[in-house]
Amino acid sequence: MVLYRKLRWEIRELLGQFSWGMPLLAKNAKWAPYLINKRSTICIEGYPRSGNTFSVAAFLMKQADEHHVGRHTHLAGHVIRAVEAGVPTVVLVRNPLDAISSLLIRAPYLSPRQAIKSYFMFYEKLNLYKGQFVIAPFEQVIDHYSEIIEQVNNKFNTSFELYAGSDEEREECFRIIEQMDTADRSSAHVSDLHVARPTAARDQLKRKVSQILEQSQYKKSLTRAASAYHDFLV
Repeated sequence: MVLYRKLRWEIRELLGQFSWGMPLLAKNAKWAPYLINKRSTICIEGYPRSGNTFSVAAFLMKQADEHHVGRHTHLAGHVIRAVEAGVPTVVLVRNPLDAISSLLIRAPYLSPRQAIKSYFMFYEKLNLYKGQFVIAPFEQVIDHYSEIIEQVNNKFNTSFELYAGSDEEREECFRIIEQMDTADRSSAHVSDLHVARPTAARDQLKRKVSQILEQSQYKKSLTRAASAYHDFLV
């Protein structure tokens, strides 16, 4: 089962480098609802564990009308397809050590090499398209998300409502995130290792995973991931 999931990840990552790969993914009933379509008003994408769920939840909770958001494929090809379709797009980015460590906890069947490779492939590919979407650093998303949506409104001439980040809004956003977690896993209970908000259990594991990533065998690929991160932000 683990080998199958690793192989499926590799195939998906390969197809996901290109916009033409998205219709193939759309054949999968799990992915189809997340892909941009004619109803999509925005695309919000990033490497896993980079504030994806928070960004989508915070965006949707403030809009008066119903919106379809292209999201949660974590594939560069989806962003490229959104850009080609003229859909306002946000690309999230988090420092590689934190994002990769968190992904390995969320998806323990992946090897560190797979997770690192996916990181630099995603941002190296999208670096070629900078200027055609709004770049959203993780820290800004968490602390000043309204600034990101303001940039979207200015760049794409939209009028999306802003998430101000008050205590009440944050509480409501986390409630929605927990609902998304239980729905995603078809469970009645929130998973501390899965849910897209801070948890003590994940923080403790993350320190252990980070120590593994700091081993010499991953130094070269992590250096490439760090370069992709800095180049993307410049």
